[in-house]
Amino acid sequence: MSNYILSERLMIRQWRQSDHDALLAIADQLYVNQWLPDWYGWDRWGHDWIDRVNRHYQTDDPMKEFLGYAITLKSGTVIGYIGISSFEDREPGIGYFIDEHYSNQGYITEALIAFTNHVFEKYGYTHIIATVQPANFSSNAVLKKAEFKLISTIEILDDGQTEVLPFHYYRLDNPNARN
Repeated sequence: MSNYILSERLMIRQWRQSDHDALLAIADQLYVNQWLPDWYGWDRWGHDWIDRVNRHYQTDDPMKEFLGYAITLKSGTVIGYIGISSFEDREPGIGYFIDEHYSNQGYITEALIAFTNHVFEKYGYTHIIATVQPANFSSNAVLKKAEFKLISTIEILDDGQTEVLPFHYYRLDNPNARN
């Protein structure tokens, strides 16, 4: 990724150690970790996570190392996370979350569209997938607004869950991919 991706209201950029406290405030919200319990304990491992992500930027291959980015307002305020990694070692999968104070304002949809466009252009993937629990109505709505198509419901152990749960499996095809 170049230094950043811009959309109408947002900038998506690499994480900095100075973002630790802002990300902690978001990751610590029940709004986030009710769906992503693997973010519990951020206060204990957050600095190491940012260091690891910064090393992954050097590899710059989402199929080998996850790539996570800060979603910020153009003013610089960190409001969320978006990233891409290998889903079950087969295909590129996207994940995201947003500060509850900024939810239901179109920010995460805007970030998702800008980020997927960038990923398609940079890596040339034929598609990107996303998985979300059926009861996570907000995230399901975001994916639909970003034109992801619901393909099926699968059962997986994901996102720090302690048991296999149903997840909707969505797919967004690259409109510029060659068949």
